[in-house]
Amino acid sequence: MFVDSQLVSHTYNFSRPTEVPIYISATLTTNSDFPVSGDVTAKTNLVTYCESQFTIGSDVLWYKLFNAFDDMAGIDNIELYIDVSASPAAQNNISIADDEIATFDTANIT
Repeated sequence: MFVDSQLVSHTYNFSRPTEVPIYISATLTTNSDFPVSGDVTAKTNLVTYCESQFTIGSDVLWYKLFNAFDDMAGIDNIELYIDVSASPAAQNNISIADDEIATFDTANIT
């Protein structure tokens, strides 16, 4: 509770967003320029990019995930599937409510 300069009491409520884990299946077709540790780097880049793009209430836009690979050498083609459950098979956007946040983890990327 907060009392303002006019001695009026105000109540503030606070709640954290509900986390919505996002699962990603990524198949990369690579060439000889792809680094030896490229799989780990690709997962890390994907998580870092997604965490910077998708904030509270932001829908996960499937097509934006491809931007995470822009600076990686040696990738010829990318297939991405996303879902809110393991074994993702969709190439669609994921709706996130105003009180939710999409979460990303390298452990949820195959």
